[in-house]
Amino acid sequence: MEGEINPKEVWGKFFRIPVVVGGGTGMSFGCANLNLPRRWEEVEFNDYFRRSFEAWANNIAGTFGLTIRTIQWDEKTGILTSVDVKEGNACCLYLELDSPWAENGRYAGHNIDTLTQAHCLFSIVAKFINEILDRIYGLSR
Repeated sequence: MEGEINPKEVWGKFFRIPVVVGGGTGMSFGCANLNLPRRWEEVEFNDYFRRSFEAWANNIAGTFGLTIRTIQWDEKTGILTSVDVKEGNACCLYLELDSPWAENGRYAGHNIDTLTQAHCLFSIVAKFINEILDRIYGLSR
């Protein structure tokens, strides 16, 4: 079918459905399997895309009652490197390119204390990964 892709082709042997995880006594929240697809280096993100994405991310954070502190981009590749919210102690998802759990890099959490923070950050980064997939494979959503 047109628009279908093979998950193993995109993510390699580490393909798993991304989920929000954690919580419980003394545990923080995070996101599992929020991995970059293969071929992500082929994608270019210009300033217009970054500004539009940042506006969208601020809207999403607002729907969760949160505020974006910073969104950081790699100047060379244009890839999203981190998103953090003001509510919390350096609460963020950040790009970990040399992860043993992801062939192409993954977004890992830091100090995510609430389920609301986890879902907000997950939504933002998942949208970014979908943008990469759309640009590589021409998928329409």
